Amino acid sequence: MKKTLAALSAIVLAASACLPGFAGNAADSYAMSIRVDMTDAGKPISPYIYGINDAGMLNNVTVNAVRQGGNRFSGYNWENNYSNAGSDWQHSSDTYLTNGYSSSLAKTPGACAIHLSDDCAKYNIPYKTTTIQMCGYVSADADGAILDGQEAPSSRWKQVKAAKGSAFSMTPDTEDDYVYMDEYVNYLVNTLGDSTTATGINGYNLDNEPSLWSSTHAKMHPDKTTYKEMVDKSTEYAAAIKSVDPNADVLGLALFGYYAYTGLNEAPDQDSSYNWFISYYLDQMRKAEETAGMRLIDAIDVHYYSEAKGETRVTESSATSDADNAARVQAPRTLYEKGYIENSWIGQWGGSNLPILPTIQSSIDTYYPGTKIAMTEYNFGGGDHITGAIAEADVLGAFADNDVYLATLWPLSGSIDYQLAAIDLYTNYDGKGSSFGDTLIKTETSDIEKSTAYAAVDAGDDSVVTVMVTNKDASTAEDASIVLEGAKDSYKSAAVYAVYGDSSDIRLIDVVDVDGTTANVTLPAYSAAMVVITKEASDLEVEPEPEIRTESVVFDDPESMIGANDFISIPIEDPEHLKKVILTADVTSSAGSTWGTAGCALSINAVTPEGEGFWTHKDYTIALGSGKTATVNFDGTFSYTNEDESTSDVAAVIADGKIELQKWWDASEQQEAGNEDTISVTYTKVEVIYEYTEEEPTQAPTEAQTDAPEPTDAETPTDAQAPTQSGLAVTIWGDADDDGDCDIIDVITVNKEQLGSETLSAQGAVNADVDRSGALSFTDAVNIMKSLVDLVTLPVEE
Repeated sequence: MKKTLAALSAIVLAASACLPGFAGNAADSYAMSIRVDMTDAGKPISPYIYGINDAGMLNNVTVNAVRQGGNRFSGYNWENNYSNAGSDWQHSSDTYLTNGYSSSLAKTPGACAIHLSDDCAKYNIPYKTTTIQMCGYVSADADGAILDGQEAPSSRWKQVKAAKGSAFSMTPDTEDDYVYMDEYVNYLVNTLGDSTTATGINGYNLDNEPSLWSSTHAKMHPDKTTYKEMVDKSTEYAAAIKSVDPNADVLGLALFGYYAYTGLNEAPDQDSSYNWFISYYLDQMRKAEETAGMRLIDAIDVHYYSEAKGETRVTESSATSDADNAARVQAPRTLYEKGYIENSWIGQWGGSNLPILPTIQSSIDTYYPGTKIAMTEYNFGGGDHITGAIAEADVLGAFADNDVYLATLWPLSGSIDYQLAAIDLYTNYDGKGSSFGDTLIKTETSDIEKSTAYAAVDAGDDSVVTVMVTNKDASTAEDASIVLEGAKDSYKSAAVYAVYGDSSDIRLIDVVDVDGTTANVTLPAYSAAMVVITKEASDLEVEPEPEIRTESVVFDDPESMIGANDFISIPIEDPEHLKKVILTADVTSSAGSTWGTAGCALSINAVTPEGEGFWTHKDYTIALGSGKTATVNFDGTFSYTNEDESTSDVAAVIADGKIELQKWWDASEQQEAGNEDTISVTYTKVEVIYEYTEEEPTQAPTEAQTDAPEPTDAETPTDAQAPTQSGLAVTIWGDADDDGDCDIIDVITVNKEQLGSETLSAQGAVNADVDRSGALSFTDAVNIMKSLVDLVTLPVEE
């Protein structure tokens, strides 16, 4: 094993120092003309396009909508909170969806929707949707994998019905064979309020990706989904929802991707008289409305994961090459730009159905006017790269421009900081709640391949013009001239808030004077920026940023680092400054699967500032293939299990100087076919990255420190370890349990001693009196904990 320490080149210079260089050197910049039509009446932007799926990331982003759905929810039983994973994980029925809930909530009917409502109330999120089950069956138990012979109908399942046909109950009958959706909506209305209240559920998805039921949920829906089935079920289930909560939005159908839009993934009863399935569905739902006497679906819901490719599909975790990044920043154009052809099978074969959003709108206008567009799952990749922010910024502008009603990003990994930053550029660009205007006005750029732009004002108020601008060039700064054409008044100032480079932080990078109606700003290469143009002079100042220094420790033979628990153990020398861990591995299938995934975790012993130790973990997944990577970010918080079994994020640091790599599960096509298959993960490199500001000394070890011999217990005591009044000399400061080492257990031992639940040995008591006060206290425990993370050196003064 070779272990090296190398400084990375991620040094972020103060914006005031670097930006003039962008603007002043013509060889390093290009000109972009952006024209905003201030005479345009504009059109309202739905606030709900700034949304995310329920993914535990609400504390890191400002959003206006949250969607609760996905494959798990097709088999969710609201009465007992059991759900089925389908092909995502061995068709397992279990309590996965309520992991991390309090024990009392997990036993409460409709716990998932209640938890969603609580989260949205906590973060002041106005719009929330959950899923109505209409695949046919839901989990009857939490007994694990559905085996051959246990397919629905069987005792492992409950049949779903749209309407109960009798009185509703707030204590649903879990012993019968049925689960009723109108009773579910009634339960939520009576528990949370209806869709018009602040805490009620605002919208209901008609299940999830029905065109894939025969593969994703083959144990309960083995036959291919048909056109007729979708119309019949949508009509029945939408009517059931509206009968209880008539103001709720019903979203149909959460269609999976382009093949679902065109032919419902080769449904056996395709109707070729329509240009694609979306048109058929809209036409039939219009006819269903005429029969029912009320609108049944309020929005057509589609999912979209970009198929664009550089060297690799841009949504893959391995899509990190220059070509992949270049493809990603262009990929959103398939949604909105007529004539744009991306490098993908959609670009090759999509033909008359492109661009996607205008074609959907055309189907609506033709077959069911007034229907809204929802995109409750989408992603263009690059969650941990600046190109992910650029693509996301462009997509959100396209949603506004194409009258999308609801959009919720689906995270493809645990590291999507750049995509979240792009959302925040629209919803909270200054960290004080300031946002993109609510009324979109016509905007054009002179070269859409290099830069996209969207502009907005608040309705009836043009005193502030917000302009989202992207620079899609990887190496060249953009000199953008933003002209407010037809503006009645002069503007005085433009502030530039941007995401760029190696940081996902939104930074105020420039404040410039405006020449009447023209703002000239400069954007760094590969950046997304919100330019805020005001009629009043700005008093904002660009604060010099501290130099950010990263130090990298590389372990290029991690498989040799097996610890006492038979897991790979990676040293963490400076937990306070730990920024991320990048893992590289070869993932193989024993049965030769073409796809497979390993679910893994970094297992951690952590300690809070108050000295409380706890076990926690950070998840990651690695896909089948050679040289696959996963990035795990650290922000100074860890998941903590409370006494009621709920989880919350708490401030803490790694306590015992290491993390352990564990594999928890795997899945593959061979496993789903019922065959034996072991997905093996062989780590080829682990990179641990620490981050420092210019004021902070580097605490990660140098190479010389790495190779230095560790002191032994036999070393001669220092003056601080002289014999005490008890006659005993300190052997190791902080070693309260007298086991020859100072670690997190000693912190816990002192706390227990203070609570009266443990008695220290005479030697342990001497070791633990680290403030040399002559008596133990909780302060000693805190100081021992601080020493473990290098905040103090033992002993400390009283």
